[in-house]
Amino acid sequence: MTFEEDLEYYQAHENELMKKYPNMFILIKDKAVHGSFSNFQDAHEKALELFGIDDVIITQMVEQKPLNVLSSVA
Repeated sequence: MTFEEDLEYYQAHENELMKKYPNMFILIKDKAVHGSFSNFQDAHEKALELFGIDDVIITQMVEQKPLNVLSSVA
């Protein structure tokens, strides 16, 4: 699965994810949520544990999105 496919998954399910994980950081890889976290560092550590150095999406589910997106855990 590619990063672009994961991004499309996120965009298609953003409203649903917002309701399910309000104010949480979520980790997305292979069109699936692999956890929700109260802070970025925990999400990042889990990404490294599960996927090593690979492209993932870690984003905070808030109404107004930050301008930056992490696309790699390296």
